[in-house]
Amino acid sequence: MKYKQDEMIRKQDEMIRKQDEMIRKQDEMIRKQDAIKAIDQILEALWEIDIPSPTVPEYIEHHQGVQAVMKRARDLKEILEKLPAVQPEPPWIPCDKGLPDYGYEVLISTYDWVGVAHRVAPMPGSDETKDGWMDSFGEMNEPEDVCAWVPFPQPYEGK
Repeated sequence: MKYKQDEMIRKQDEMIRKQDEMIRKQDEMIRKQDAIKAIDQILEALWEIDIPSPTVPEYIEHHQGVQAVMKRARDLKEILEKLPAVQPEPPWIPCDKGLPDYGYEVLISTYDWVGVAHRVAPMPGSDETKDGWMDSFGEMNEPEDVCAWVPFPQPYEGK
């Protein structure tokens, strides 16, 4: 019974992690789209101040300057459109907002240290009643010493 509950909790945690990742990707796309929209607004404003058929030398210089800026803005827009979505650094998860499954290796942060650790449950039959964190050096960290954690990224999948 306990195993099934732990498995259900693990699956729920994994679903939440996947939803968080989808939200992060949507945020990236929104930021990219906002940048492209800003460039379009700049191009529109430049178009309004340009002189389509200049004949006076000062107007010719103005027209050439505006056209150069517009070309640069279009080039920048093209570069942005071709950029793949950037994978942002996963946000730290405060321990009071959620904890990883037992035994799942993550990065943890105390107030003055960052390292690899996994959550451990109290040993059955022991006097200990609190969870803890076992770091990569085999040292135990008290739960109240760890303020946040972050999962490791997924392994690289080459093309």
